[in-house]
Amino acid sequence: MINFPKLKFTINATKKQSEFEKISFKTKAEVVYSHLFEGLSTRKNELKNGLNDSDGWAAWNILQHYGIQNEHKKSFSGCDLPTVINYLNKRSSKGDKSLVDLLSFLNNDFKDQGTKEDTGQRNIIKIDSDFKYNIEDFNLAMKKNLKSFIIEEDFQRLNEIKKKNGTKGEEFVVAYYHSEIKSQISSSEKREYLLRGVEYVGDKHGLGYDVIGWDLNTIDSDNPQKIFIEVKSTTSQNIHEPFYISKNELDVGLSMGESYRIGRIIDVNGDKIKYFEITPFKTKAEQRDFKTVIEDIFINEPMVYKVYGLKQS
Repeated sequence: MINFPKLKFTINATKKQSEFEKISFKTKAEVVYSHLFEGLSTRKNELKNGLNDSDGWAAWNILQHYGIQNEHKKSFSGCDLPTVINYLNKRSSKGDKSLVDLLSFLNNDFKDQGTKEDTGQRNIIKIDSDFKYNIEDFNLAMKKNLKSFIIEEDFQRLNEIKKKNGTKGEEFVVAYYHSEIKSQISSSEKREYLLRGVEYVGDKHGLGYDVIGWDLNTIDSDNPQKIFIEVKSTTSQNIHEPFYISKNELDVGLSMGESYRIGRIIDVNGDKIKYFEITPFKTKAEQRDFKTVIEDIFINEPMVYKVYGLKQS
């Protein structure tokens, strides 16, 4: 059982901000890993991870920045990265999200360096068969308020992680529909026709969706219906984890109505992925006020504003 004390942030953590910003995201992740998993001293930590300050101050600065103290040393000894990531996602104390980002980066890095056999596992459907999704639970979920500062290099690294996780989720959805079609359709001719109709289009920007699939309730009929899925993936195990939606995705969804789905991938790096689909637009509507759509359909919080200028006072 993991026993990880809460992170402790001190005023000293901000004193060497300029030095901290010069260190790559990967090195920061490796220093954190060496402390939490291997229990290395700050001096040995620096020697292992290529930091110039062999007196231990650079490693100490990184650990302090993330609220990691001596009492946290070797807390995750004997644990694997996915287990620790899942543990921190569930706990969600102050600073845990930053550790999840660091360790997720290392976890993805280790996977990229794996064997071809390991890479092939990506196409195997591992879905939690006991998972039941209730749309009412989603509607009652509330978003947490998290505010933090982030430097440009870390921001780019996090975007790289999000892109990798997004692509992994999109690949999962394609594989999921292939699996469902193969298990439900006995006619080889119809099966091949349906399989050809499942298409990954996430690399084509501006469409407003990532995967073209089939409404599984109609594939055994004479008139199977296509659906268009915008995939939203998260490493969190929380099924109520918020997601972002763009104006273009809203416009496309409104124009397609019920054939437009939002596919939610929960715990995208876990052993058993949870997947469900939301159908937010029950009817087609070519023209509707953007703000009205947001307020009528989604529990939301504005995150970005487009500014045209200043109003005259």
